[in-house]
Amino acid sequence: MSTINYNQRRFRLASEGTDGTLFHYHQTGDVVWITYEGGTVIYGQAIAKADSEGKLDLRYQHVTTNDLIQTGSCITTPEVLADGRLRLTEVYQPTSGNQADGISIAEEVRD
Repeated sequence: MSTINYNQRRFRLASEGTDGTLFHYHQTGDVVWITYEGGTVIYGQAIAKADSEGKLDLRYQHVTTNDLIQTGSCITTPEVLADGRLRLTEVYQPTSGNQADGISIAEEVRD
C-alpha cells in the first residue's frame, strides 16, 4: 500500500499557472485513476499503479484542442512540500504523435 493517498486531490502543471490543465485524482488501494481537462486538453484520462512510496507508473490518453489524440506513459515521483501539498515530478514518454520525451512538474491545488 502506498504511503501517499492521492484520493480526491487536484493538481495543475506548474508551468501552466491557474488557467492550465486541472487533474482530478482518485485512489483505491494501489490503483490511481485521473481525469483531466483545461489548457490545451479537451478531456483526458489516466490510470496508474502506486508503489509503497507513492511513485506512480502511469498510462495516459487525451484529446487536445488541436483535435489530436495523444497517448503515453509516465513515471511520477511525489514530493511533500513544506505546506503539506504534493509536488509531482513527471517523466513522460509519448506513444503517439511526434512529441519528444519530457519532464513536467504538477503541484497540488487547494481551495
